[in-house]
Amino acid sequence: MRLLSIFILCLGISIATAQEQLSKINVVTKRVSASFSYTKGTEVNLEGENAQVFVESWDKNSISIEIELISKHPDKAIAERDLNRMAYGTKRFKQNIYIRNYISEEENKSNADAVLQAKYHIKVPSECPVYLKNYFGTTNVKNLASNLRIYGEFSTIDIEDIKGFIDMRTRFGDITANRLDGDVTINSRRSDVFLYEVSGNYDIDSEYGILEIAAANELINLNINANKMDVLLYNIDPMKHQYALQTQYGKLTVPSELRTSFTENTKQNRKVNFVPKSEYYASISIQVAFGDLVIQKKR
Repeated sequence: MRLLSIFILCLGISIATAQEQLSKINVVTKRVSASFSYTKGTEVNLEGENAQVFVESWDKNSISIEIELISKHPDKAIAERDLNRMAYGTKRFKQNIYIRNYISEEENKSNADAVLQAKYHIKVPSECPVYLKNYFGTTNVKNLASNLRIYGEFSTIDIEDIKGFIDMRTRFGDITANRLDGDVTINSRRSDVFLYEVSGNYDIDSEYGILEIAAANELINLNINANKMDVLLYNIDPMKHQYALQTQYGKLTVPSELRTSFTENTKQNRKVNFVPKSEYYASISIQVAFGDLVIQKKR
């Protein structure tokens, strides 16, 4: 009991010390902005590191960029010094706009002591193509109707109300998407993927994690190849789709209308092949290895 009391006392001292240190954190910021005229075919290309990226559409025929560079350290002088290590670039090259943040070469000989971060707030016309690369950060995009490409590592992706060609590739970063409609390609590794109210054509290749999809009525085609992850598909009318489903070393759960369509049902392999009688139908093809597949009418 005495050892427990000593442990609790030490824990309390550690927490108090940590809180005191956090209360002394100095935050130094630098804000910059840029704007470019937009012409049809212009693409915004951003490469961020330790960055929070926010992209949304607006009703102006121009591209607005707001950048906030942030440095955090208990010693304000160190925070200010390391803030000067952070460089950024915004430029137009031919037709495209290029944006990035980085550590300037002359300051790259030693590591920064402060915590460095960048925040981007970007507004574009809805038809403007956007290509984002982000490492160790967050990416948020909404209300676009053109090409959207995102590559992330250790970076979460959150998008909503996007139409057009969508290509997302992520490692160690979860994806949450709402109301997508278009031709969608997703490649994920060690990431959870959540897609809600989605329509269009989907080609998904994922490994390690969870894949959850809630379809809208307009879902057209779905092709999934998943390894070592569970796949959950909701809001599907069983009689309006052609199915080719397979699990290896995993459970396969389908609506009652499809249970008679098992072509194989062993512990190692489970397969369902089904073609509806209706003339027009969408195609759903899902292969899952070492994971479960669940299809339900309602979420």
